[in-house]
Amino acid sequence: MNIYLISGTSYKQIEEAQNKILESNSKNITIINYNDSSIEDILSEASYFSLFDDEKTLIVKNSNFFSTAKLTDKEDKMFNDYLANPNPATTIIFETYEKLDSRKKIVKTMKDKFKVIELPLLKNNEVILKINNYMKENKFSIDSKASEYIAASNNYNYDLIINELDKIMLYYDKPCKIEYSDAYKLTSSVLNDNNFKYVDAMINKNLQLAIKYFNELIKMKTDPIALINLLAREYRLTYMVGFLNKSTNEFNISRSLGLQNWQVSKYIKQAYNYSLDDLLIKLNRLGNLDYKIKSGKVDKFIGLRLFMLENS
Repeated sequence: MNIYLISGTSYKQIEEAQNKILESNSKNITIINYNDSSIEDILSEASYFSLFDDEKTLIVKNSNFFSTAKLTDKEDKMFNDYLANPNPATTIIFETYEKLDSRKKIVKTMKDKFKVIELPLLKNNEVILKINNYMKENKFSIDSKASEYIAASNNYNYDLIINELDKIMLYYDKPCKIEYSDAYKLTSSVLNDNNFKYVDAMINKNLQLAIKYFNELIKMKTDPIALINLLAREYRLTYMVGFLNKSTNEFNISRSLGLQNWQVSKYIKQAYNYSLDDLLIKLNRLGNLDYKIKSGKVDKFIGLRLFMLENS
């Protein structure tokens, strides 16, 4: 099997799933972002046979044509033709942060013939387990109270938690046990409080207040990537809850997404301020911004400031 589709809401979870595949497919890796390319570009790269390398791996970021993005009839035919006869020398890993549209033929084909990995939102206890495993992998250990504190301080957002753990391990430089007192000292409650105040200001379209919190966070050495992840999570959950609210009740939404009742109520209220299309546009822009920052095309501070001005 040489074609994979990974769907999830967490950058870190998708990266972990990708790395498991790359353990046996790590040769000649090429990364393409669908936001900056086309189906023709992707298939051309996938079909290409190299004279020097027997095998290669193609990673396609933001593959939203499996979800909300629409292909033209020509693109759809090209893609399905490739899936019917894929290049055996190319391993493709498609990645999307959006929920798959199971009605699409390409999604059905992927599920029937290839490997589809759908990553659900982590439950709170799963996040704690992830923290413990991540620290163990890096030869650190962590007190259970410290794990709980770090998770709760970051609203159980796995991407933000990993960012926090990396900072803690960097602070200590060498493996040791992280106690609750260490976590409390190094995880600023003021910083986290301002993180969520910043996000609330952005969601409520209060640009002046968002800029105020953004400037304070930058002074406190907050990485804009962490704010982008937090914003993306908020827009994503607002979209998912808003979409589900059209066809089911709050109890079912809570159970389906693993959210508390008060969280569902909050996201429903937020969804009234946007159309679902608006939320998807913001998510796509954040995904594109994240890619440009990590590929060195855009300064992360300037990029996030421009996003704020354009999307307030």
